[in-house]
Amino acid sequence: MIKKYPSSTMRFGTFYLRHVTPKSNNDDEQYLRATIANTRLKTEYLIPDKLKSWYHTSQSEVEGMQMYHLERKDSSPSEHVYYIHGGAYVNNLVSAHWKILDRVLKKSNVSLTVPVYPLAPEAQVDEVQTKVFAGYEQLANKVGAEHTTVMGDSAGGGLAIALAQWLKANDKPQPKQLVLFSPFLDGSLTNPAIEAIEPKDAMLSTLALRGMTKLYAGNRALTDARVSPIYGDLAELAPMTIFAGTYDILEPDAEKLASQIHANGGRAKLHIYPEAFHVFVGFGSPETKDAFTQFDM
Repeated sequence: MIKKYPSSTMRFGTFYLRHVTPKSNNDDEQYLRATIANTRLKTEYLIPDKLKSWYHTSQSEVEGMQMYHLERKDSSPSEHVYYIHGGAYVNNLVSAHWKILDRVLKKSNVSLTVPVYPLAPEAQVDEVQTKVFAGYEQLANKVGAEHTTVMGDSAGGGLAIALAQWLKANDKPQPKQLVLFSPFLDGSLTNPAIEAIEPKDAMLSTLALRGMTKLYAGNRALTDARVSPIYGDLAELAPMTIFAGTYDILEPDAEKLASQIHANGGRAKLHIYPEAFHVFVGFGSPETKDAFTQFDM
């Protein structure tokens, strides 16, 4: 479904990103490693104090991986969300993620579990997925897969699909649903429709994003289904709701995912927002408000 926007707020956001935080087009490994290290010094992945004052928060550990838990105070939620954050597999939680998580908690009386999974280049796909999947299993075994929504943005959206594929391959129950914000589905970035979008995308560059994915893939090919779940088994997965914007180089693969899910007899609702940038739901706009009305938990 294509929305009627864009709003003036979204256009301002694109202008700001393009002129104040210009994207990198460099795929040199040494440069990327230095950039990743510098970015991590400037970001804070701990739960913000503001959210600690608004919600009940706690921490746990699975397979050596830290997990955050948030829920409304004085509540006993019956539905649960496993949120897998994005960041091109190399960056941790940032302020936009906490804004999304706050919106989730304001929207519904759910508990949130957020895995702080290991990042590339220090960790590669097999280690990352083992820990992310273990975190989900612990939650689903406790509360029931039928009461668990898996939600993810960007790389986290790709991990959410990979998780659903792993569950199917191991004869485990699917989660209640998947909610995917601008999912990163194909690390090879070879969809021919990307070329026309890249000049409009204020955040992502094919070269840099592919270079970061190589750090995550390790010895696996970029078209390996564990790295790029668009090449994996897309039949009999949990129903999903997908959000993407037309100023995002990952949007063509979101369309491809929805088409392939339908072709395999599955359920996928696709919401496309004109001129919306990557993971626009982390930015306050009419489009964000609309997106959060398009799914229930």
